[in-house]
Amino acid sequence: MMLNTSQLPPSTHSERVYRDLKDAILAGRIAPGEHLVTQRLADQFRVSLTPVRESLRALAKEGLVTFRPHRGAIAVAPKREDFIELYQVRAQLEMLATRLALPRLGDKDFVTLEKTLARNINAATWLSADETFHQTIIDRSANALLRNTLASLADRIRLHRVSYFTAPQRIERSLAEHRAVLAALRRRDPDAPRIMFEHLTSYLEIASEPGK
Repeated sequence: MMLNTSQLPPSTHSERVYRDLKDAILAGRIAPGEHLVTQRLADQFRVSLTPVRESLRALAKEGLVTFRPHRGAIAVAPKREDFIELYQVRAQLEMLATRLALPRLGDKDFVTLEKTLARNINAATWLSADETFHQTIIDRSANALLRNTLASLADRIRLHRVSYFTAPQRIERSLAEHRAVLAALRRRDPDAPRIMFEHLTSYLEIASEPGK
C-alpha cells in the first residue's frame, strides 16, 4: 500500500489522511478486503490516531470502508449486485448525456476524445483516459442536474473500474467501443446515444463471468 506521508500542519491532518486514503482505495493501491490498521496508518502518515479514525469513519459513510468485529476497518470489496445496479443506471444517464452533447461537441472536444484513444495506453493510464473520454461528453450535455447526478456516482464507478476493467483484453475492447462512439459523434449520428448505451451495458457481461 503506497501512501503520501509528507508532513503538513496539524490542522490539515484529517483532510490529508482522508484524501490520501480515499485516493488509494479508488486507484486500487489499497486492495479490496485489505485490513486498514489504525496504528500502522498513523505511523505512515506521522499523525496521531485521531485523524486516522476520523478519516476511516468518513470513508465508511461513503461506502468505501466497513468495520468488522475484532478486525477493525476493511477496504470494501465491490459487490456483484451493486455493480449491476450501478451500470444499469449509468448506461441510461450517459445515453441521455450523449444525446444532449451530440450537437454541442466541437473540434477541441474531438481532439480531447481522440487523445484518450492512444494505442500505447495500458492499465496504468487507462482509468484516467476512460474517465476523460466519458467526462468530456457529460460536460457537453449542458445539463447541470445530469452532470451532478453522474458526479454523485463517480466514486462508486471508479471503485468498480479498478476491480473489473483493467485486464488487457477488456481495455482493448473498451478502446474499440470508444472509437465507435467517437466516430458516431463526429458524424453527428443520431445512433450515437445507442452506441454509448451498448458500450456501457457491455460491461454487465463481466458480472456473469465465473468468479465475479
